[in-house]
Amino acid sequence: MTLQIYEYDPRERDEVLPFRNAIFGHVSVEHWEAMRCTAVVARDDGRLVGFIPLQFRDQLLRPGVAVPVVYENAVGVAEGMRGRGIGSQMMDEAARFIADRVDAMMVIRGGERTQGYRFYRKTGHGDLMYAHSYNLPPEVKWPSAGVEGFTILTREEWVALEPELLSLYEHRYGRFGGNWQRSPGYWSMILAEHVYRERQWDLITWRPDGGRLAGYAVAVHGRASPTPEINLYEVVGEDDAAVEALLHYARRLSENGAVIVPSVSLANPIRPLLRRMGFIEAPSSPYIMARILRPDRIFERLAANSDLLDELHLVVSTPHRTLVVNDPPSPRYTAHLSTKESLLSRLFCCRLDLEAAVDMELVRWNVYDAGLARALADVFAFSEWVQWYTDYV
Repeated sequence: MTLQIYEYDPRERDEVLPFRNAIFGHVSVEHWEAMRCTAVVARDDGRLVGFIPLQFRDQLLRPGVAVPVVYENAVGVAEGMRGRGIGSQMMDEAARFIADRVDAMMVIRGGERTQGYRFYRKTGHGDLMYAHSYNLPPEVKWPSAGVEGFTILTREEWVALEPELLSLYEHRYGRFGGNWQRSPGYWSMILAEHVYRERQWDLITWRPDGGRLAGYAVAVHGRASPTPEINLYEVVGEDDAAVEALLHYARRLSENGAVIVPSVSLANPIRPLLRRMGFIEAPSSPYIMARILRPDRIFERLAANSDLLDELHLVVSTPHRTLVVNDPPSPRYTAHLSTKESLLSRLFCCRLDLEAAVDMELVRWNVYDAGLARALADVFAFSEWVQWYTDYV
């Protein structure tokens, strides 16, 4: 076997896209172009044997701090070639050629006891966030509710409304990290994706007094395929009363009365309301995983307002690598931390309480300094994460 692994050339599109579609769901040429991906390609003696799309995003680590990443989308290896390490080699090559453009590779992945999940752990990805799905069975009865003030918008009307949508999202979720950067152009990007084009999406707004936007929801008929229930990819209200009103309205759109709210992260403030309304909570599952590529650039962003950026020489080691994270010309302090690769992902994505991790020996600190530890913990300050299913598409 003579294996070649390299970054995708757009001139290969008409060969690689049918290869991808034979393994996963169909994506048209138009929809592939809308995704604005690069990819990693594997060939054995010239024959196409592997393909992994890489989709560029800006990932919010905590309020005010976002980093460029790629999301790995549909790891495909040809029948008869699986189990030979091709997927792992493709991941390593992607990490090499993409590191000049992004700081981490991320993936949406559930099923801790599946081969797919174990593949990502083996290739250096660590869990960042878990999530539940919530299912409302048709037999659950709710009191009747009005429909005044609700409107289903076209794509063009929704995009025109983006400033109000972003403002309401910031009001409700601005204190969280975890989602893709919600900035102008977000909704144009989401509604250009193939998932929007291949499903029926109802873009719902609620203005109870005819004036202010009190809430909005993205209701999708089915998920992997058209089915009778409604999937709420996102539901955002100014308060719980607004969210409840949106849930009532969205249920009217379901053919069988069933509603699913997929992948609700543990920090999402909607969870208590869903339970009160009779939604059944599925067991939590891994949701976002990450492989850190450029901890130095991430640290530069996290420490932008800290003196440690100019004063601390920081090295972090795992059993697999030693990383010089920060190396100013005249440091006042030096710190060498040791941890595991999976916790490295959490540390640099603001998903680990550093002081607690040191106390629990999850992170070990050579020549520990309590004052320096507090300052460094502020740089890596833990952030609760929320990501709606909208970001996944």
